[in-house]
Amino acid sequence: MADDPQTEPVSGGAAAPAEPQRARRTAVLIVHGIGNQRPLDTLRGVVDAVWTTDRRVGGPKPDHWLHFDRAVGDIDLPVVTTSTVAGQRHQIEFHELYWAHVMAETRLVAVLLWLFEFVRKGPRPLRPDVARVWHVAVPFLVVAITAAVLLLLQAGLAFLGLAEIGAPWDLVLPWVLTAVLVRMAMGRRGLWVLATLAVFVLLAAMWFRGAGSFHEAILWRLSHAPGLFTAGGVMLILAGMAAFFLTSVVGDAARYYRNSPANISVRREIRAIGARTLAALHNGHFDRVVVVAHSLGSVIAYDILRAYWSEVCSSFRNVAGVTGLSAQDRFPLRNGVPVPDPVTFDDDQRTAWRNRGRALLSNLEAARATPERPFWLVTDFVTLGSPLTHARYLNAAGGGEAEMARNFEARLDDREAPTCPPRYDGEDGRLTFTADGYDPATMQRLHHAALFGLTRWTNLHFPASAFNGDMVGGELGTVLGTGIRDVEVPRPGRWALSWHTAYWNRADAEAPPPHIVALREAVNLLDEPEA
Repeated sequence: MADDPQTEPVSGGAAAPAEPQRARRTAVLIVHGIGNQRPLDTLRGVVDAVWTTDRRVGGPKPDHWLHFDRAVGDIDLPVVTTSTVAGQRHQIEFHELYWAHVMAETRLVAVLLWLFEFVRKGPRPLRPDVARVWHVAVPFLVVAITAAVLLLLQAGLAFLGLAEIGAPWDLVLPWVLTAVLVRMAMGRRGLWVLATLAVFVLLAAMWFRGAGSFHEAILWRLSHAPGLFTAGGVMLILAGMAAFFLTSVVGDAARYYRNSPANISVRREIRAIGARTLAALHNGHFDRVVVVAHSLGSVIAYDILRAYWSEVCSSFRNVAGVTGLSAQDRFPLRNGVPVPDPVTFDDDQRTAWRNRGRALLSNLEAARATPERPFWLVTDFVTLGSPLTHARYLNAAGGGEAEMARNFEARLDDREAPTCPPRYDGEDGRLTFTADGYDPATMQRLHHAALFGLTRWTNLHFPASAFNGDMVGGELGTVLGTGIRDVEVPRPGRWALSWHTAYWNRADAEAPPPHIVALREAVNLLDEPEA
């Protein structure tokens, strides 16, 4: 069989070995959340939950190792490669999109400016558990401003050589200046809280005045040792919160969400890192990409996916006639007419939508006329404890609930923020559009917000609670589309201050808890159709 290319003689008399069939390769991209995150911490937890302890996927002896990925070019972020999936020629690679270093050195003032914006927006659009935190945080911010003003004025008196200032200026001066600053920073809601604080100070003075004068019993005034001591204590508490929580945890969200010039450059740098990482995973070595994102990382991943898709979708060119496109483009239908937005999917419709999208993605790949052009391999987007549940509040502009709702809905209608399912637009479909002058029957293009008509989106969240749950995460279907599969998973214990970082913890091979089972099903390493 000399004409058999697998046995053709080669130099030296040796037979050329048969070319082995390339194993399927799946890339799982992990995007970590806020806080002082260290490289690979989140990745190791997810690997343990969905690979090492999952005998169904990894087999009786799952193995993995770390190696340096030259395509990414970062020795601080090695890649985790697994042994073959049980019974298959299929390997998994776990990558981490690390962005915490870009957010380093956040200043307290950046966090406070962001929090002041929340005060001006008010608590009404917030979920009840988060609104309770708002009602605790706002009085503290007002007290902190009042304390800072009192201490700075007292320091100014000392600098000028004035031992003290007489009544009524020792009382009027700090309160008036505080009122001006609170009004500028926090608006009328801050003034109402300051007025309430003033009432309490006056009532306390009446209660504790004793034999002294009413003026002497007022705590919050200049040259009054107990008041200055109290103000100093408030500032120490704020400094401690800044060191251990505000700048290191809340600061990440403040810099990513707040639209200041300095923060725009940070966001762009993070998205550029993400785009390069996705491009590296679309380099021909992988058959499928799964993105798993936690906390603020889910917002970052959402932005990166929509940005990268807007580049890749143009590579599809004309997709008219691709099997399954027409059904997905107009689904769901009622009496032959597409359902207007917002769509309300029941469970069966959601499952059908997700399976249709996965099948359509495979059909689009097979129909490509130019294989060398970039393609979209992201089959699944998994969010854990995602603050996108608060998108109507965090992402919308406006000074009240109604104004923010109108602004957010307009952004969805304009397809600025992709939804699942994508928004239907008149003569065009949910996924496609036809340029002017062309026949829709023979020319269709995928639009820039169609990605979640192809990519399945699953969102895991613990029950919402301010002090024993996950107040950061929550349902996304009511915010960004009922095609998202929301899964509320039971807390893995009775009580904790927050379960926000527990989505991959307590994995067990023999008796995995429900949140680990849900995570494995969402990541779906075997790429099985949903039932």
